[in-house]
Amino acid sequence: IIENGVDTTIFTPRTEIRKTGPLRLLCVARLIQRKGQKTLIEALKILKKEGREATLDLVGGGDDYKRLTNFVRKCRLTEQVQFLGAVERTDMPGCYRKADVFVLASHNEGMSISMLEAMAASLPVIVTKTPGVQEIVRNNQNGWIFPVGCADQLAHILRPLCDNPESARPLGMRARSSVQDRSWGKIADSYANLFLSVG
Repeated sequence: IIENGVDTTIFTPRTEIRKTGPLRLLCVARLIQRKGQKTLIEALKILKKEGREATLDLVGGGDDYKRLTNFVRKCRLTEQVQFLGAVERTDMPGCYRKADVFVLASHNEGMSISMLEAMAASLPVIVTKTPGVQEIVRNNQNGWIFPVGCADQLAHILRPLCDNPESARPLGMRARSSVQDRSWGKIADSYANLFLSVG
């Protein structure tokens, strides 16, 4: 098995330490039901009811856009949730650096490129318990894993991060270490060796 890679020279950590403001969440995924953005919005609703502050940037477009925007309005989260649509590839490193935590609530997932990019940017990742992500994410070490569709459990993970966003930084540093050896050059070498072995 040859897994996906990531360019750690482009996707890099932010340098400043942020001490104020709400927890900033980022999800980069197609707006389709399989990606589970509704679960993430539900968790945000729970946190808001508790008086905890968090914002969510959703990067990506898709068929579920109308349903999700209606759901955000129904949850009264229009000031907390931004739909950024498709973002230019060259602007993506900046999106990661603005965030505190990356969340991917997919119902099923392979080795997500956006997750690897977030980890390279030193973001701890919160992901669902799916085969692809479990190959690299270690619970409470470089991120957190929660059951598919479980907004309550996601909110439970997010509570202490809302109270202290900077507490996520140590896991973020370990997340970057987890992908340091996944350069696309090394991945290309793996494919070349594979082709040579069967040629």
